[in-house]
Amino acid sequence: MRPLFFFLMILFSALSLQAQNGYTLRRAHKSYNKFAYASAIKAYRKVYRKHPSDSVSLRIATCYTKLNQPENAAAWYAKVQNESNLSASDYLVKEKE
Repeated sequence: MRPLFFFLMILFSALSLQAQNGYTLRRAHKSYNKFAYASAIKAYRKVYRKHPSDSVSLRIATCYTKLNQPENAAAWYAKVQNESNLSASDYLVKEKE
């Protein structure tokens, strides 16, 4: 009985964390789509800290580009592992490093 209880607690904790990340990511996308890039960056960075990914790095870099902060954008483009995800305009900003 005790192992089952601990298993269920761990399972519910994991599901709760995943739900929080999903909410933060939705909030980030919503801010991005409303052109609120500064708040989108905060939310995307929160997601990135927990689950680093190329797609989130690209979104953060794009936000910095839209805010006319090429140095910050270049730093986030540099974090992209799979460069096939980058567009031609992304390369232009990345090369300003």
